[in-house]
Amino acid sequence: MTDGQKLYNLRRAKGASQEKLAKALGVSRQTVSKWENGQMPISADKQKELAEFLGIDDFSADGVAVARDNKIRFTANQKIVIAVIGVLIALSCAVTVIVGCVSIPNLWADENSATSLYVDLGYFWLALGVTLIIAGIEVLAVFAYKKENTKN
Repeated sequence: MTDGQKLYNLRRAKGASQEKLAKALGVSRQTVSKWENGQMPISADKQKELAEFLGIDDFSADGVAVARDNKIRFTANQKIVIAVIGVLIALSCAVTVIVGCVSIPNLWADENSATSLYVDLGYFWLALGVTLIIAGIEVLAVFAYKKENTKN
């Protein structure tokens, strides 16, 4: 099987048009057509881009196309966003624990300091709520990136 035939079969299996492939690789549709018809060789750098687009490990001249696992692959920017949100979750959890620990002594306070108990517990619930909101944002971000990565 030639590289052109392999490209044609893999592109069709992915459900991508020549236009979509060309746009993803930054070439013209005519170039993709020439690759598939064997009229033009595929350069090494474009073979790497083709492998990434088609979801295979290698697109080389030996005719072997090894299917890549279905793991989610994030871009560097996506990894940074997820890491920042993860740090925010950790900080929120720490604040929640600290506020909760500060509130515990007030559980045994006398009746005169009962107001501070309610204030401290209010801060605890506020910190817990912020933690849950940030965790929800993290989950939504991961699902959004997963959906974006599976579109290719």
